[in-house]
Amino acid sequence: MDDADEDTPGALRPKVLYSVAGGVVTTRVRLSSGENTVSERTLIGRSGELPALANQIAAAILDMAATGHEGRAFALEVQNYPNEC
Repeated sequence: MDDADEDTPGALRPKVLYSVAGGVVTTRVRLSSGENTVSERTLIGRSGELPALANQIAAAILDMAATGHEGRAFALEVQNYPNEC
């Protein structure tokens, strides 16, 4: 993902961190530009309803990007950090 920052300086990069416990998926969605986090949200869903959670995550990323960041490029990274959410 570092190449994306070099190729498109100032691009917005969503990062999704998630953990699963007892059937509950907790996600932290961050939108960053360079080294700075420009927006962050926490979403909670059920592990049995992953398509709905994926839709929520996608909608959150689009909403965060639309709030004062129109016209910027995107790069995407999804990672599982069980103890970080």
